[in-house]
Amino acid sequence: METTINNYGTVILTEQPKSNTWKRSFKLGRMFITFSNCRLKKKYNRGEFPGKDRAKDIKSKMYEEQGCTCPICGGIFPYDMMELHHVLPWCRFKDLRGDRRNLMLLCRSCHQEIHINPWKQIEMMQQKAAELGINLEDTYGERAHA
Repeated sequence: METTINNYGTVILTEQPKSNTWKRSFKLGRMFITFSNCRLKKKYNRGEFPGKDRAKDIKSKMYEEQGCTCPICGGIFPYDMMELHHVLPWCRFKDLRGDRRNLMLLCRSCHQEIHINPWKQIEMMQQKAAELGINLEDTYGERAHA
């Protein structure tokens, strides 16, 4: 809470707006993995996203292959309610951005649940990394303590 005094000598209390952002770091063995809900500033328009048409093609093929079902909850959903999820984050694994092996097609609620629950996300990341033969310690190595 911040206090200021106006020209008349009256003390005015003003509340600072609360920040709704959070950041969590987890240590798994020698790895540190950090999650946050901070949105980065976009350097591109949504319509100009590179590979957006390719992502739509992948989504439609995966939707047909999965038979309209979400692999986590098993519910049947229309095409508009399904979202692509990068198991290994595309910002850290640039070579896997468009790789279909790294993508999952999930319903919106399961996709949100995965991003809200970091432990579930870490578990999925470890399984996918083992499946693809990727060492997560190379990317999420031990922090350099200053």
